[in-house]
Amino acid sequence: MVRVQQARDFSMASSMAAPDSNSTIVLITGNYHARQDLGVPNYLVARHKNLSMEDIISIGFMEVQSGENNPESYLQQYGEVAAHDYIWFTPMISEEDYCASLRQ
Repeated sequence: MVRVQQARDFSMASSMAAPDSNSTIVLITGNYHARQDLGVPNYLVARHKNLSMEDIISIGFMEVQSGENNPESYLQQYGEVAAHDYIWFTPMISEEDYCASLRQ
């Protein structure tokens, strides 16, 4: 499944127009794809040498977990790159694990 996610990230980055100094490009996608440490931003920076992570803003929409009120506990980070620049907290809609049926 990781390879599928990576292929989708690469495809999204490849289909985005080449950035120039006079344009703003917006990609609305799921949290995983928007992650600066794993998602589309990595492929954009690799594809466009005039682009850096400082040129990209990532906003992650996160459901507030029941009983978890400390914002720092929602930060996700692999290595030195934070997953998102900003986190927008939303109420939880369902606690159902939609991936559970895919696990064996």
